[in-house]
Amino acid sequence: MWAKNVAIFFSIPILFCLASLKDENTKDVMIAVTFGKDFLFLPEFLQTLENLDYPKEHICLHITVQNATKYDFIKSTINSWRPKYQNIKFLPSANAAKAKQDAIHYAKNFRVNYILFLSSLAHLEDPSTLKDLIKADKDVVAPFLMTYETFSHARRVCPIGMHKVINDSNSFPHLVTQKGLREENYEKILIGNNFVTDDVLIERNVTPYDFEAFWVTVPQREKEEKSTETFTNIIKRKNCDTDIQVRAVRYAYLVNIDIIPDMKYREMFENKNITKDKIDPNGQADSFFSATIINHLELPIHLINSKTYGQIVNVKGVPDNKLNPELTRIMENHDLWEKRYIQEQVRKTTTKDPDAMPEILPKDTVKPGNCRDTYQMPMFTKMFCEQWIEEAEHVDNWFDSGNDAVYDDRNGRQEDVPTTDINLWQYGLEETWLAVINFYVYPRKCTVFPGHPGLDTGGHFFTVRYRSEEQPALKPHHDNSLYSINIALNKIGRDFEGGGTNFLRQNCSDLTMDQGTMLAHPGRVTHFHEGLPTTSGTRYILVSFVNAAYPCFERGGVPTCPGFKPKEDMREIVERRAQIARGNEGYQKPKEI
Repeated sequence: MWAKNVAIFFSIPILFCLASLKDENTKDVMIAVTFGKDFLFLPEFLQTLENLDYPKEHICLHITVQNATKYDFIKSTINSWRPKYQNIKFLPSANAAKAKQDAIHYAKNFRVNYILFLSSLAHLEDPSTLKDLIKADKDVVAPFLMTYETFSHARRVCPIGMHKVINDSNSFPHLVTQKGLREENYEKILIGNNFVTDDVLIERNVTPYDFEAFWVTVPQREKEEKSTETFTNIIKRKNCDTDIQVRAVRYAYLVNIDIIPDMKYREMFENKNITKDKIDPNGQADSFFSATIINHLELPIHLINSKTYGQIVNVKGVPDNKLNPELTRIMENHDLWEKRYIQEQVRKTTTKDPDAMPEILPKDTVKPGNCRDTYQMPMFTKMFCEQWIEEAEHVDNWFDSGNDAVYDDRNGRQEDVPTTDINLWQYGLEETWLAVINFYVYPRKCTVFPGHPGLDTGGHFFTVRYRSEEQPALKPHHDNSLYSINIALNKIGRDFEGGGTNFLRQNCSDLTMDQGTMLAHPGRVTHFHEGLPTTSGTRYILVSFVNAAYPCFERGGVPTCPGFKPKEDMREIVERRAQIARGNEGYQKPKEI
């Protein structure tokens, strides 16, 4: 029995269509796109949609937006496509089932041959996807999509004395952070597919309508590999042809319009007897449609797995208090995160193959700074810097110090050299930054500052704002760190004038001229320095006082610490090391009264 869903989110569908057809042999297709309440990496998705290699005059687009805050951006992007299309119509829609019903109505009205149901969570990165689906000549067929299960590796070459060198690869997300160990990080990293088979449903004890049928943690996937032979063979491409049949599909699938019977189309995407999925209601609607195809229309659902046509985005646990939630998704959506926020020359220093390591420090990713033992490293994109500033100003909880010694109740200590700043933990970006430090910064630190091969699990991380009328400069001081880095979040000459770091002992000053470039220098003892005055505008920098949790070494994704017990006590060890790191910064736990 089918029933009406409850409408929860604001939704506006937009219809494009060209009536003129140039090639009678080319099939006409409607692409029905749904943007759910939670979606990420929107510009990237729109680019993949625009890049589909198929004659635009044979495509109608039906787009549903369930997140009102992103509507303006989608509309402006669509307006740039306007010359390519003859018709633009706005239609009301309440929920996923209603939107898909509308799409079928218009598909039949325009007499297209196929309708491609597409979620904004499915990035069709292969431009030939639509052509291949049509070429398969099936009534219902989906392209093989998945999250990237093979993570990146960054090489580290760490001199440790006595002519000894650690030369291996540090893989993401095999990280030790203040939050815990690899197993805990893996709980955030879900492997997702756009299809499910019967053996997976049995192994996971779920139905096709459950989120867990399509998403699983890395450890769980490893455990179930032997018991899900059909699914595993598809994943590993031991069976590659267009006759693969699956139980259900989500996110992206092509349907021959002729197989859809004249009925209340909305009922094909709803089921009142099933609890609504709060994480992925639109995906659940796809699963209901799969049940209709198999159980009511008695038709098979096919999958093309000859190659990976793109990836699907994990939206579980998306924070609702961020202007740019993508910033926090370094673990959950690492591939898309890296492409958006890390400069291309830095991305080239990582690899999916741990046995084929690229050069760790090419000339275009590190150069000596102006002063002795300082280094400048281009790292982050313009978008990263702009969004980092946006998040800080959105929180707007700046510590107003006035450059005088003051007690900082945020960190529970006296600050002798305070800045106008916000701690990263105050606006939920500390864990993201720890992952950045360990994966992107750590291998470079290990090379330019040898002798400390342990992972960098402690530190004080904060965003600083300098203004001539607020706090333009910072008095001379030493950092409480093994080494320090600051990243230029905006650009001198455009956003501000002045600024820079003056190292008194070296009688030398340094300034990162390019947005997204990182200045690294030793912390305690050697590099006594001051912040030079910002004379106009506003200067933003991201500052990190980094302390290594030595003598721990990472092996197989977990730390090995000489003198301590092995793996089963790792949480206790990491907490102890974190306490050491905090102690090095002067942190004292409040006494109980």
